[in-house]
Amino acid sequence: MLTLVSKQANSNRAFLSRSLRSCTKDTRDVTYKTCVRPTVDYTSTVWDPHTCWNTSKLEQVQRHSAWYVTGNRDNCSVTRMIQDLE
Repeated sequence: MLTLVSKQANSNRAFLSRSLRSCTKDTRDVTYKTCVRPTVDYTSTVWDPHTCWNTSKLEQVQRHSAWYVTGNRDNCSVTRMIQDLE
């Protein structure tokens, strides 16, 4: 079930990325917090991903979302980008 939820969150993020390519960072931030983040938060609360594989799937969604919002594809710290989103 967790796989389906992370797949849905990635799908939502990819749709937003395609649709809002030329929008500002603030707009992308709001859409991420509205459409993607609630799914990830709900998943981590309800299913409590206790295996490394489940945790890495949710972290992958967060990493891709951080790249989507910031537009920064450099090899800088993704952790810092994720912290900026919160």
